Amino acid sequence: MSAAVVNEAFTPPQGSEGLPGPVQITETDREWLANLGCQWPEAEAEGEWLDGVNHLVEVGSRHLGPATPAEVQDEVVAARYQFVGALSKFHPESGLRERLFPPDRFIRTQRLFTDYGISAAKVIESRPDICNSRSEAIAAKLEYLSEAGLDVATLVEKFPAVLSYGDLEGRFAAMRALGLDIHRVVAAQPSAIGLSEELIAEKLTTLQNALGGFEAGIGLEDVAHLVNVFPRILGYSSATVKDKIGFLAAQGLDHRAIVQSYPAVLSYSPESMIKKLRMVRAIGRMWGLERDDVAHVVNHVPSLFGVKPAKLRTLAKIANLSFDEQLPKDEILIPDIRNAIIGNIEATLVGYLEKPYEIEKPRDIKRLNHNVATRKLGKEALKKLIYAHPNDPAVKEYLKGYPKKTEVSDDNLTGAQRSTKG
Repeated sequence: MSAAVVNEAFTPPQGSEGLPGPVQITETDREWLANLGCQWPEAEAEGEWLDGVNHLVEVGSRHLGPATPAEVQDEVVAARYQFVGALSKFHPESGLRERLFPPDRFIRTQRLFTDYGISAAKVIESRPDICNSRSEAIAAKLEYLSEAGLDVATLVEKFPAVLSYGDLEGRFAAMRALGLDIHRVVAAQPSAIGLSEELIAEKLTTLQNALGGFEAGIGLEDVAHLVNVFPRILGYSSATVKDKIGFLAAQGLDHRAIVQSYPAVLSYSPESMIKKLRMVRAIGRMWGLERDDVAHVVNHVPSLFGVKPAKLRTLAKIANLSFDEQLPKDEILIPDIRNAIIGNIEATLVGYLEKPYEIEKPRDIKRLNHNVATRKLGKEALKKLIYAHPNDPAVKEYLKGYPKKTEVSDDNLTGAQRSTKG
């Protein structure tokens, strides 16, 4: 590794961060270097490698200012290029080469990340500029996040931009003042940290008005509760929230009850919701239910919007095969429907296959599911039981949405593939 030559006639006061004492890479830096994909040299080459790298650290860490002579600037910049080049085995697409960090600042930042269990590689991948921040500023933010009781490593790896915001304490105080639970909101929707107090308030007010506002008994504390339950609401635009709630109302549904009991419904597009509604209405017609009856079911079991179409179709087929005649409306109980859709579909299907004649009412579907679940069979074991009944109509319906994986025989493998498989 070549090293830049220092102009001894120019002696800057301190390093790039104005902190006393030289920074050098030592044995203690192995962990973060390895995390970045940098290989520590063999023992016989270690001393020479460290001397070369630390010379670049010393030269490249010099403070550059308006009074710095041009030739010294060239030497410092050259050293920074060489230092980054020495570490650039990792993530060449991260833009690290284009960002000439003072080495001392970079090293201190990496050490901080290591202390907090943060993967520097994940930070650099999405926000390489963070590594050019002053280490004392980063340290203060990490300490505040830790004292706030947050999972610092997960938060920073998931949303490195949090380290670029100023006044974290003020941001969190504003969120608390609006009734938001910092721990829940930040864990599920970390980008909310970047929203201004005014924008968060606007989103809450929009949600409140879309649900009927004070006239419907909906206060700001009610919508704050919904956000705490489903923080992703803060990631949607006000127009999107209004449109989705308006769509539910236009379908003759109790939009207020649905959003309050299942706020995750706001994550589905109108196209997805109408597809599920049509499917549920079709199932309802088979059971002799009118459109209003189906709406009543959806209002009380809005999690239907989150069920995969294949699961709904399989459950419907099991019910249609089991109930010889249309069930009286008073036999179609909301808790039974809710329990049926919650259950694992494979366990439900195996329960039906093993004891089809025991299903007389919707509640029996959940009972058989529970009986199978208590046997603690793995998913693959359940699938084997299902595959043993390829001609059953319910199994055929299941396989449309959960197709059986084709097993490749050894006869169709190349020699290299057989070796890998073995």
